Amino acid sequence: MNRKFCLLLTFVMFFSVFTGCSSSTASDDSPKAASEDSQATEAPEAPEVSEDEYKIVVSVASLEFVPVTYMMDGIKTYAAEHSNVTFQYLDAKNDAPAQLSQIQNAILEGANAIICLPVDATATQPIVKACEDANIPLIGMNRKFDGCNTFVGADALEGGKKQAEAILGMAGNKGKIAMMYGIMGQENQVKRTEGVMSVIDQYPECEVVMEGAADWKRDKALNLMENWLQSGTDFDILIANSDEMGIGASMALDKAGRTGEIMIASVDGLPDSLNLVKEGKIQVVMYQNLQKQGERAAETAVKYSSGETEEPIIYVEWEVVTKDNVQPFIDAYNAVKK
Repeated sequence: MNRKFCLLLTFVMFFSVFTGCSSSTASDDSPKAASEDSQATEAPEAPEVSEDEYKIVVSVASLEFVPVTYMMDGIKTYAAEHSNVTFQYLDAKNDAPAQLSQIQNAILEGANAIICLPVDATATQPIVKACEDANIPLIGMNRKFDGCNTFVGADALEGGKKQAEAILGMAGNKGKIAMMYGIMGQENQVKRTEGVMSVIDQYPECEVVMEGAADWKRDKALNLMENWLQSGTDFDILIANSDEMGIGASMALDKAGRTGEIMIASVDGLPDSLNLVKEGKIQVVMYQNLQKQGERAAETAVKYSSGETEEPIIYVEWEVVTKDNVQPFIDAYNAVKK
């Protein structure tokens, strides 16, 4: 009996030791494994820091003004490369009070900067004041006006001078001239004409015999040129403040069967005018790189929005285009289309 009891007691003690060892192993495994797992798990990556986002409002005198199309191309090129910048486009439809109202609303809606091609560069003080009061940077584009933080465009006075020098040089610095103007009083009309006249005045054999406004428009230029051709007043040279007017004048010569009889000089560097240069129907085009103006205006607006500053004037250089050098300019436009 005692012997059986001893054997039973021995068995119980052995089983208890075995079970205790197994329990100890499981208990030890849990915290140790958790510690090792935590060491093996990679620390989470820091979130990417996104660029600051900006809203730039572009207010233009009129979307029907053909050069605006190419300035917009430049802005859109910039936008495509900067996803953190949103551009909003406003059409004033040649209504100065409407442009002011649009810009005031844009300021209230949180614009970081305004790019403005004004309806009337001589009447921009209310726009300037609205931006100053709200501490919003104001970038002038193409038409220069007082009070903007930076103007981006071409020097209209210099463009007029170069235009006259080029076409009069071709004519031997003599001839009877017709002057075709944009909207009277606008900055580019005034300064381009001033530049042209400063050159004409240097040559006693040059005389302005006809002048009139076609308001930057092709159809009005065509009608005005037709009237001049029917007036009986002879002239050898037409100097137009813009390409659209030079194109209209060329069309009038075609309709009258007088293609090539009158030399034409215009300003902008639009594709249609460049093709007419190639055909010999326009002799001089002043190329002002409208796409670059738009792109630089966008870049400048974003700089100001981010707290940087720029020079007060950023001029895009003029280039004189004639039949001898027109092809690279045509090729450049074709490359953009592709």
